[in-house]
Amino acid sequence: MERKEAMCAGDDGDSSFASATSQTPISSPDLDLETELEGTKRNSRKILPILVTESGRSTTPFRPPTPNQFSIHASQDRLRAKQVFAVCVHMGLNVSALVSVLVARPQLLALVQNTDSLAAAQTLATMTAGVGLSEFFLNPIVGRLSDAWGRKGFMLQSPVMSVVLKTLVFLKPSLGTIVLERCLGGACSTIAGSTNSVSALADIIDDPTELGKANAMLGAAAGAGVVVGPLLGAAAMSMLSRDRDPRYAYLMGAGVSLVQGLWVAQTIHEPLAPAKRKAVHSVDELLASVSPLSFLKLYSKTRVLGTLATVAALQCCCEGKAISDLNAYYLLNEAKLTPNLRSLYTTCFGATMTLSGFIGREMIKIFGLRTHTTLQNFMTASGFCMVGSFPTASAIFGALFIYLFAMERRAAVSSLAAKAAAAAGMGNGEYSASFGNLRAIAVALAPLVYVRAYGSGLRATPRSPGRPYFIGAMIALLAEGLHRSLDDSELDFNKSSSKRQ
Repeated sequence: MERKEAMCAGDDGDSSFASATSQTPISSPDLDLETELEGTKRNSRKILPILVTESGRSTTPFRPPTPNQFSIHASQDRLRAKQVFAVCVHMGLNVSALVSVLVARPQLLALVQNTDSLAAAQTLATMTAGVGLSEFFLNPIVGRLSDAWGRKGFMLQSPVMSVVLKTLVFLKPSLGTIVLERCLGGACSTIAGSTNSVSALADIIDDPTELGKANAMLGAAAGAGVVVGPLLGAAAMSMLSRDRDPRYAYLMGAGVSLVQGLWVAQTIHEPLAPAKRKAVHSVDELLASVSPLSFLKLYSKTRVLGTLATVAALQCCCEGKAISDLNAYYLLNEAKLTPNLRSLYTTCFGATMTLSGFIGREMIKIFGLRTHTTLQNFMTASGFCMVGSFPTASAIFGALFIYLFAMERRAAVSSLAAKAAAAAGMGNGEYSASFGNLRAIAVALAPLVYVRAYGSGLRATPRSPGRPYFIGAMIALLAEGLHRSLDDSELDFNKSSSKRQ
């Protein structure tokens, strides 16, 4: 009887709600996100009169929700939406600062080295490999420490490093400062953007479908950064320097990073609650958890997690990062696009990335996670086959329409894999770091495969320069086959969670 009376203590809904909300403000800047959400959950429990029998069924008649209850849930949803938006803006600014020096870096390298463009391109390729190597070793360290200390501090390290390194290049341009900015700055940018942003969204959102839609919006924000960044860099070179000095693009990139740092500091709450953090108790424990081969953990947990991680890694092989260098040669040597058309293609590609994020969110809402993934994989294969079969401007620009429905191929799989990792006992940061290593391997190997295919196609009779794109299409279909090897019941993590409870 005492138990029933205690559970009915919230029957005077309005007074209980008023006193509860006066004790726990919903949007206090001193609270982290989880604390604020927990506060509203406690308030909702105070005003929900529920009697429970031993069988788990309510013994009270149905009572419709009060306006106060709707207000509490609406407050939680608004708070989550604001934080998702804040993380997406962080991602867009992060990418914008990163690509603002894309045009300027080769020019500055040629000036510093006092050599031809081919040598500058070779140096640039070496630096790109250095970025991948840096990510390979830094990813597991940052992932494990962010599970222990929180995400926000590591989201701030990218703009801070970017401001320092880009300003250094502007003041003292040399091969050493350019290499340092590209390798260390690029790695920090990827970790703060891809690794920690994805982890932050997984901390904020529990439902896999909603997380998939948020990941799609993260991709849209990255696309906006791809569009805006080079334009800002080019504007700085032309407006701040009479002779279009490429150093001023670095100055603009530093300015964008400064805005990014202020945005993160002022708008993003710490998404990882203290109760969910995994403390590092010793240096030995840290070293044991940050092995560069940490991606092997993904295959030692559950079959579902290993399969989803493999699908996502194969999808990474189809991303622009893996095929962009080869695509540049293809546009120049096979499609014979002029410099203006190549620049237009880059702008249109970034715009396509942005639009695909919005389209991907709606596709997940309408079709669900699995059908969305299937459609994206097949559209990826179709677009690649079109570009590989017809090396013409009309086919290459026309494929961008297909890519509108293909660029968010990983959004749904990433959300499912994050929930599978959580169900297997991995922290979001630990999973993101482990997958980051797997992705680094895929993105490093894929270009080598594509280049060999391109070379063999050029030597073939008849000539077949589109072979890399056909291989990319086969990889997308292989990812789809693995994706469909999983049963729907294996991906119902909400059901699995309730069973464990």
